[in-house]
Amino acid sequence: MTKALNELRLDHANFMKLLAVLEQELAVFERGDHPDYEIVLKIADYFAEYGESFHHPLENKIFARLKERDAKAAEAVGDLDREHEATTREVAAFKEVAEAVLKEAELPREQFEQKVRRFIDKERAHIAMEEQVFFPKARAVLQPEDWDAVSSDFQMGKDPLFSSDKKVEFRELAGLIQQWERDAQEARTGAAG
Repeated sequence: MTKALNELRLDHANFMKLLAVLEQELAVFERGDHPDYEIVLKIADYFAEYGESFHHPLENKIFARLKERDAKAAEAVGDLDREHEATTREVAAFKEVAEAVLKEAELPREQFEQKVRRFIDKERAHIAMEEQVFFPKARAVLQPEDWDAVSSDFQMGKDPLFSSDKKVEFRELAGLIQQWERDAQEARTGAAG
């Protein structure tokens, strides 16, 4: 597998972790308690910052190459550019509702819940399509020179949350995710023992 595809798959794994965090916060909300809205907003910021400025543009470059090489394979993927545009709108709507809640704007509980749930569901479906359709097609069709061109055209981005040099604003979220992973590991180890 190519470096670009490895990077994108790692991003997807990380995105899934964040979606799990969102689901946990949404469960708190659904019980009538107050989730950590700052964590929810940081997740929205991350998707807006990293997903939209690095992840999707890299996928779009790969998709453009796929269309050049094999239009039929690209057709099986669908309109990835349009799907990414829809994802950008979903991220913006999710971020808007998270910001509104943090600013204590009057917002029906159902609206918050629906926007967050919609974002989670849409993002998971998008990732599944890319993992099951887009990435296999790209791997099967693109040639080494295509991957070289994609890599040279596109500098591999530094993930502001999951890289070793995390941005300050994402450190709390990274710590929370690491703690949950440790807790889950301890629970698995304790359950096995």
